[in-house]
Amino acid sequence: MADTGSTGQNARPDMVRWYDPRLLILTGFRVAIATVVGQIADYREVQAALDPIGDDPLRGVFDYSADGSHDGFWFDYAADMGDGWHSSYSVASQIAKPRLNADGTATERGKFLIMGGDEIYPGPSPQAYADRLISPYEAACEDVPDFSSDLFALPGNHDWYDGLKAFTGVFCRARRDDEDHPGNKIGNWQTRQTRSYFALRLPENWWLCGLDIQLAADLNAAQIEYFADIARFVMAPGDRIVLCTPVPSWVFARVRDPKAMQSFMDIVRLLEANGANVRLVLTGDLHHYSRYVCSDNEPALITAGGGGAFKHPTHKLTETVDVPFGDGDPERFTLAACYPDKKTSLALSYKNLLFPFINWDFAAGIGAIYAVLAWFLETRRSSGATPLSQAFIDFMAGTNSLGAALSRFFETIPKSPEFALVVFAVYIGLINFNRTHSRITRILMGTAHTATHFAALIAAFCIAVQVASWINPQFDLIGGAFLMFLTLMMVIGGLFGGLVFGAFLLFSLNVLGLQWTNTFASLRIADFGNFLRLHIAPGGELTVYPFKVETAQRAIPGVGIRPASPAEPIEPPIRIG
Repeated sequence: MADTGSTGQNARPDMVRWYDPRLLILTGFRVAIATVVGQIADYREVQAALDPIGDDPLRGVFDYSADGSHDGFWFDYAADMGDGWHSSYSVASQIAKPRLNADGTATERGKFLIMGGDEIYPGPSPQAYADRLISPYEAACEDVPDFSSDLFALPGNHDWYDGLKAFTGVFCRARRDDEDHPGNKIGNWQTRQTRSYFALRLPENWWLCGLDIQLAADLNAAQIEYFADIARFVMAPGDRIVLCTPVPSWVFARVRDPKAMQSFMDIVRLLEANGANVRLVLTGDLHHYSRYVCSDNEPALITAGGGGAFKHPTHKLTETVDVPFGDGDPERFTLAACYPDKKTSLALSYKNLLFPFINWDFAAGIGAIYAVLAWFLETRRSSGATPLSQAFIDFMAGTNSLGAALSRFFETIPKSPEFALVVFAVYIGLINFNRTHSRITRILMGTAHTATHFAALIAAFCIAVQVASWINPQFDLIGGAFLMFLTLMMVIGGLFGGLVFGAFLLFSLNVLGLQWTNTFASLRIADFGNFLRLHIAPGGELTVYPFKVETAQRAIPGVGIRPASPAEPIEPPIRIG
């Protein structure tokens, strides 16, 4: 059963069942409404109007530049949490620990935590944030000595599904320069921001800039002015920037949106206008860890979207990407590390062959469509003609050929306009289900997918008719017997149709490199969490410590809680000058 977040205050919701038919319909409405509303009324403009900065750009900066000590300055980064309670808690409990060991270094909990996007799934509401995000982070603080850290959050597309209203209520309640209204507390982390984007001034001439790109890689006018003024009047030549953006444009430019890279580079050039340099880019949205580096290891492009959401594949990440940093030719970036590793990711993808069992509710919906289509065909016959089922009964009895049975099947279709309308609607849906910018690929894949379901429908019809005739030799359009036939069609059709759907996802991912999200959303993998701990040393060297949480905490019925594995390094520390 889908959990949309409307649960009790003490609820610990499971991972979202993305293929629950009700949730799919609800999410479709949310996306459509958010897209329309976002084009008409941009809540970021409202935030800017309620929090005017005036003529002093420095007033819009959160200043941590004096907070460094002789041991340096620490901060944390995590993205894509707020899915399952236990998976989010598993990562949050590790972030909350005062120290974590990484290759002999005792890394320290950060002065602040950056939540890098998609803090809630499947969609935003105050109750959803309370159950899926705030509750696990509060629980994580119960197991460690009391502490106080700041919190800054970027909205992802799921946070935008209500036009950013709930996100603003959770993260943007602070009042600038008002000590009595610092914002909300999530566990021991204190929110500080007044807008959905921010700039943090860090020690040793480092900056952290967090962007809100809404639903379409778009910076609104107020946000452009905000960062342009900071880049022009506050940043100095040679300053170094950690850029936090909600999506990995260097990946999406190839698999989803060819315009994503241009939008990303427009942002980089905006921030580098006065001679500052983007040295590190952090993002989530893809729920795994990956790191791309240039020939001299700088800048680094890191995806760390393992904060608790279902996991994305890594085995289809390309070994190289070309990113046009600077004003010259595109620079080649090489995949230096990923987690989980590609071999594990590939093995996980084959679990989609169990699709009808993992996503039984969606498979039941497919079975219901198969049953309705069989109903249309079975009840369409000319006066005095035998029903379609008889042709398949005769085939199974050896008194008729398969060709004759199939011929009768296709002869019946033109007599049922209802059948044609349903199949056409399914066909259009399967075309649009393919997430690629190539229209030809969408049509070809939608056509092949529909044809395969057609074959599965015929096979299910044949088996259901045969089983029903064994149980009731007088099988025809007779009340109980016909209901039994439709029930068998729903069960067998759900199994066959679910297998077809899972195999389609597997083929799309492993052969064509498409359907990354849809293929792994079906699996709801809670394990392989990750987050980052970052350190600015005296002298200015920035070190990134990537951590993994291999196995998420689980509630096992009748047994209790199986604890999560402790945080361990994904790879050696990454040093950026």
